[in-house]
This record gives sequence, structure tokens and C-alpha cells, in this order.
Amino acid sequence: MHDPRTRKFFIIAAGKEAFVNYEKVGNSAFDVNYAYIPENLAKKGLGDKLIFAVFKYAWDKNIKIIPNCELAKEFLKKNKKMQRFVKK
Repeated sequence: MHDPRTRKFFIIAAGKEAFVNYEKVGNSAFDVNYAYIPENLAKKGLGDKLIFAVFKYAWDKNIKIIPNCELAKEFLKKNKKMQRFVKK
């Protein structure tokens, strides 16, 4: 889910919230700067689902991503095609 008011994408699983925070950079970019995945959910693929949701939203809205958190950087290493959404 996406909450633009708090600038985060999140998933609630097993009563815990995993999330990715971002800051808007003008009208054309998101600085993805923090991710939190609870330890008991870390190996369940939620991080990739969250980051994928960020990139899908960016694609739909023609927004570029500035990947400043480790989760986003790791996602990009595994998904080279998503590099086209990264702000240069």
C-alpha cells in the first residue's frame, strides 16, 4: 500500500509493518531513503515487494527514483532493467 501523506509504501504481515520511506524531490523524483523490514519477516520477500511497488508507482507516474537505502540498491543489482527509472 502507498500512503502519500506519510510518504511511505508499506505492507502489514503477521501484525507487523514493513515499510519504505521516501522524500519527494521536486515533482519528478522520489528519494527512497529508508526501509524497515521486521526481523521475523526479513526472509519472506517483503522487501522486494515493497521496492517493486515503489518502482511500479514511479513508472505509472513518470517519476524517477533516487535509491539511497540499501534495500533499493540491492533490488537494482538484482533487477538491472529497473535502472531506467533511476534519476541520473
